[in-house]
Amino acid sequence: MPRPEVFLRMGSHVEKQYVLKTIKLFKGVLVGANLLESTPGATVSLALAIIGKLKRQFAIDPMTYVFGMDLSYIQSETIDRASGKKGQKRTDLKKSFSKLTKLFGNVIRLSVVDQQRPVRPSDFDASAIKALARTLREYQLERMRQIWQSDPQFADFAKDLASPSFTFPPYFYTPYDNGSKWQPWHELNTKLASEYSKLDGDDHGHTIICIGPKVLTVKQDALKITRDYIDAGSDAYWFWFSTLTEERITTDRLAVLVAMLDLLH
Repeated sequence: MPRPEVFLRMGSHVEKQYVLKTIKLFKGVLVGANLLESTPGATVSLALAIIGKLKRQFAIDPMTYVFGMDLSYIQSETIDRASGKKGQKRTDLKKSFSKLTKLFGNVIRLSVVDQQRPVRPSDFDASAIKALARTLREYQLERMRQIWQSDPQFADFAKDLASPSFTFPPYFYTPYDNGSKWQPWHELNTKLASEYSKLDGDDHGHTIICIGPKVLTVKQDALKITRDYIDAGSDAYWFWFSTLTEERITTDRLAVLVAMLDLLH
């Protein structure tokens, strides 16, 4: 039986010293794209240490799911200095996510920045799906190198920087319920995964299945969803059941999860 592998997900560079002290206990490290954009130099330096010196895996979660949810999660209040009124505040995207909207392409930028709303499945036609898949792959493979190449102190070392150990297709949260509202998100996610698997390159694509935990109460749907992702193609799959409390999972739900995993063997 394959040995379980555990990855550390790092949310802040405050955790860096603990990561480096315990990294031999783990398969590798994941960082969110927002952390890469908010602290680029520190994140790239960490990647170099993890992949090169410590011989562990390193990957970037593109976190595209945040652009399909309530934007208040990625917004913050700042002083509106342009208003001319003392203490006047405005609500804007956090700087790191604002950068990502510019880097991730037209559909995300137009909806999130110009229209100030989350993206919807209906925003994506076939060409937009292909474009986002290509853009996200390039971002994960090249962004760290671009950051170092733009810094005179690190430009000479950019050629020595390894690419991430694997990459993720774009993905959005599927709000599973017993109705049909979840299906457009599922269809978008599987199409994105499928387009990603068709891209040329030898990097390993790992698909994140981000879905509501109620799917574990309907075995028929759970297995169909899993088969749809298998048909889309990927080197590996990561299940993310939002709000699932592992220590409280029922036996029935656990049995459905096991059945989903069995399909992937």
